Amino acid sequence: MENAARRQVGQATSGRAELNRRQVLLFLSLALTRSPASGSRLLAAAERDELRFDFSGPRMSKRGGRVTWPDPWDVWSALRGQASLQIEDGPAEIGRVAHFRTVDGSIVLYRDLRSRPADIRSRPWLSWRWTAEKLPAGGSVFRADRNDQVLQVYLAFRRSDGYDILGYVWDTVTDERAENVSRQSFRVLIFGRIEAAVHVVRKGPTDAWLTEVRNVAEDHRKYFSPLRPTLAAVGIWSDSNHTGSASDGKIGPLVFSASKPQDRLTTATAPS
Repeated sequence: MENAARRQVGQATSGRAELNRRQVLLFLSLALTRSPASGSRLLAAAERDELRFDFSGPRMSKRGGRVTWPDPWDVWSALRGQASLQIEDGPAEIGRVAHFRTVDGSIVLYRDLRSRPADIRSRPWLSWRWTAEKLPAGGSVFRADRNDQVLQVYLAFRRSDGYDILGYVWDTVTDERAENVSRQSFRVLIFGRIEAAVHVVRKGPTDAWLTEVRNVAEDHRKYFSPLRPTLAAVGIWSDSNHTGSASDGKIGPLVFSASKPQDRLTTATAPS
């Protein structure tokens, strides 16, 4: 099943308009073509107001320790170029963070959520904190030949005939646009109809930890109405392979909450 999905990724991706499809399809093929863990379970009472995708699980590793990741997440990296992922202690108020580095490479951390249903209607607010130390030179989500971002967050929602994909990315190029959203709509046999909307929520470099807050239910309704609230997979990506450059960024837990968290930009204190 997984190999068939990978073949379709290659068959469905060529040319300028197709490049964003490749990332979307690779994300789906990684997260959703393996058999999910058996047995769904209801969320515990303490989790009903907040759902956290953090990095506190037992650490796994490969490539001589250059790539580490926490269970139950999984990781994939391209054979081309260099890519590393380390789980580190971040600022005290953030906790463990995922540190992505690439040199002409690509790497994604992802989770399959099919065995644990998550309905965003009860927790529509998504927040996370991130920092970008090195951006892919000239990267732009709107340029097929330079479509690299230091950090990208992807959410997959199940629909009756396929999947909706919401993306939130930290881009490099700071050109002004009327709307910072890249949209795609296409069909692939193994997944069905795919609708994707990728938001540029941050541009340019910074050495500070910044906070992002999104009403995911509202974003979903805006681009994919009606709302299909079942979250099937989450992924965090970093790449520099299209620009042949390098990227270096860190991101904290993804937190879904029932009420809107504090949404002002904040600067975190680095750990001593």
